[in-house]
Amino acid sequence: MATPPGVVLAIDVGSSRTRVTLLDREGRALRHEAAPTPVECPAPGRSELRLDRLWGVLRAAVRALEPGESAVAAIGVTGLMSTAFLDSEGSAVGSAMLWNDDRAAPFAAAGEDLARLTARTARRPPNGEMWGPRLAWLGLNEPRRRAAVARLGTVKDAVVAQLTGRVVTDPTSASYSGLFEVAAGSWSAAAAAAWEVGEELLPPVLAAAGLAGELAPAAATELGLAPGIPVCAGAPDGSVGALAAGGVGAGRTVDIAGTSDVINHLLDRPSSAEAGPTVLNAFVAPGLWGLGGPTGMTGGALDWTARLLGYRSVAAALAVLGPEIDRIGPGAGGVSFRPHLSGSRFPEWRSAAAGSIAGLRPEHGAAHLLAAALEGAAFTVAAGLEAIRDRGETVRELRVGGGLAGEGRSLRLRATAAGVPVRASLEPEMSTLGAGLLAAVGAGLFDDLPAAVAAFAPEAVVVEPDEAAAPALAAAFDRWRELGPGAP
Repeated sequence: MATPPGVVLAIDVGSSRTRVTLLDREGRALRHEAAPTPVECPAPGRSELRLDRLWGVLRAAVRALEPGESAVAAIGVTGLMSTAFLDSEGSAVGSAMLWNDDRAAPFAAAGEDLARLTARTARRPPNGEMWGPRLAWLGLNEPRRRAAVARLGTVKDAVVAQLTGRVVTDPTSASYSGLFEVAAGSWSAAAAAAWEVGEELLPPVLAAAGLAGELAPAAATELGLAPGIPVCAGAPDGSVGALAAGGVGAGRTVDIAGTSDVINHLLDRPSSAEAGPTVLNAFVAPGLWGLGGPTGMTGGALDWTARLLGYRSVAAALAVLGPEIDRIGPGAGGVSFRPHLSGSRFPEWRSAAAGSIAGLRPEHGAAHLLAAALEGAAFTVAAGLEAIRDRGETVRELRVGGGLAGEGRSLRLRATAAGVPVRASLEPEMSTLGAGLLAAVGAGLFDDLPAAVAAFAPEAVVVEPDEAAAPALAAAFDRWRELGPGAP
């Protein structure tokens, strides 16, 4: 089937699956391919991605789309949070460290001066996901590999480099690095010096919809595309998903629910983040900042629970256990589930935290465990919204996109636990949509991001809090808080 001209190619490297999609000018998926992201976990606390294996996955997926050499107007890329180590040509120097890789956590311990600097970069406390601690870990444990590193970036940046031959990043990815002055929109020489990161390692920062370069001839041949296609700089998956969910105005609160949840409360000024658990990022849309942060496992913990109970997916588990969960009602019969299987991020930031289940009694069964996991994911989001409110912000409505599309039970739990209506997109692949949206702007198909967001806007439903269930769920939330994050 021939591909109509003017479509965009969206590349979305997620924690569990990598997706490539051809989207038309209204955001409709024309063709789609997906494959497991080749993540490797060779030891506890290690989560890696070999970029050569990822490129093989992308090459096969794009070729399977049969896009046609002249049809694609632009390419947009998004991906999971990560740290990629690149050489002077933009090629990978070993595997990338993914967001849930905990090896560098001991290197994040900081003295007062370093803590003061990380407050300026809107990262407090320092954590093992930041580029400085990870580069320090590499220098101590793999010095030969460290010596070959000429640029730092993310997996998304590495894919863009493979496509164009140019290493760049975007303001949101840079914000996560711990080396970027978020308010000023530039790299922090002081933070780089404090972490002993040479400024030459820091890539140019372009707007997410800005053009990183053109598709290089070698990459074009491998993908079955024409050389010269514009490639956008892109941005992290949770952030581009938030954009596609309507994140174009200050005061909006967006939650992109996947393996983890990414919460952004949008501001039109850079709020100070010198205290408390919230982080501040330059947002994908220029002139906006996102207050909040990425949680630890939520959807990923639900997937784990479903498999533990013998089901292939959460949907399959709910098809069988849903009626019993409804009979149990809010509170999961006294069972509490902390879903921090790979550490706690926003709002607790305890990388060594472990998942835990409490309150089990002989009368409990599989439905109680799944109900507690569903509530634990909702409570994690509600705790994040509380942290945002503690900064003096007002959360009036929660826009939700991602894996919860069409899952009414989870949406109702989020609305009730947070005490606000949930506006849920019915498009499950919001990050993919966001990557395509950036490409459409970069290609000149739209004048700006708000126009593209309006054109791409998927259908949504509004779910109100369940007032009858609210008291019991609030009591369960209190028990969940008392359980704690599971480790210091």
